[in-house]
Amino acid sequence: MRALVVGVGAVRTRARRQLVDTAGVTEVLLADEDAGKLAAVKSAFGEKAGVVAFAPGDTIPEGVDVVACALPSGLDHAVVAAAMAAGVPCASADDDHDAIDAVRALEPNARGARVTIALG
Repeated sequence: MRALVVGVGAVRTRARRQLVDTAGVTEVLLADEDAGKLAAVKSAFGEKAGVVAFAPGDTIPEGVDVVACALPSGLDHAVVAAAMAAGVPCASADDDHDAIDAVRALEPNARGARVTIALG
């Protein structure tokens, strides 16, 4: 399984434990606009980690099986929409009430696409 982690600022330790050490996860692709944070997290993840050019609004890279989004508040919506379009499950870590409501508004589309979207 290939996982895409979008936004690496606050997920370093948690994502390492939950993704890199999970049986079945063969690669963790990391995307962030901060090259310094990206390099540090890639180093912490070890050989399972790769870096990919991806920004909110881009299409999900080929071969990604799941997306974890940990961007600043309000940016997850575009990533979740791209994941739904690609038929890929997505987890959003956004905790802003309005941003969560915006992602929740995508629920009918997610159901229609049979794509799981997790919030929180």
